[in-house]
Amino acid sequence: MADPKRPSTLRGRVRQTRLGEMLRLYRTVRGHSLRDVAPKVGISSATLMRIETGQGFDAETLLKLWSWLLEKTEP
Repeated sequence: MADPKRPSTLRGRVRQTRLGEMLRLYRTVRGHSLRDVAPKVGISSATLMRIETGQGFDAETLLKLWSWLLEKTEP
């Protein structure tokens, strides 16, 4: 039986996919391409595509994404 305190791989995968979907929506609504956004975030466009399709990312990349998004939401 799975440990309820430990997130399952499936739940982690769903979270990655949802984050990627939200990121893609944020980017496309504003009319930006992968190639526009990736260098601003500090990652490659291939990495950004993998994130948007739910293929995973590391903690450093996640911090870069959050930093970029927070810059965009400041007044």
